[in-house]
Amino acid sequence: MHKTTKFILGFLSLGYALGLITLIWPEFLIRVSKFLSTYNMRFNAILFSYYYGVSLLFLTLLIFLIVLIWPVIQPDIVLTKSKNGRLALTNEAIVQFINRNLSGEGLSDIKVKFKNTKRQHKFHIIAASNYKQSTLAELPRIEQDLEHNLDELLAKVDSLPNKVNLK
Repeated sequence: MHKTTKFILGFLSLGYALGLITLIWPEFLIRVSKFLSTYNMRFNAILFSYYYGVSLLFLTLLIFLIVLIWPVIQPDIVLTKSKNGRLALTNEAIVQFINRNLSGEGLSDIKVKFKNTKRQHKFHIIAASNYKQSTLAELPRIEQDLEHNLDELLAKVDSLPNKVNLK
């Protein structure tokens, strides 16, 4: 998990914990109000509780919508599906297919990241080469050949677009 994600989730957890504390122990806000009044600070506990609850409700609805809209990465591509069972091509098999296609091109240390969603297949490929200048000149051809091979592999399965990013 990324550090920014951890920070955001930690901040949200603290916010919800404070909201739960005010629901379970409403006298907590009254004590805070009395403490702040000793320093001549005004604090309306009821108004704070109301707006805090509304903001938590809005935040919860926003998170719910984000969870619904976020694309789901599927574990495989279904080839056939019938009452007898289903035959699928896994994401690992597609990654191995890409590794096999690129291994003959003089590339080494091939790392493939594959995202399989309902709307498209994204391939992010990073590879190293001993002969950088000649490989850089051939990179568009290699990318086009790989995209053509992937289109052939997945042609009869679905008509989703394949996006290949080769670096």
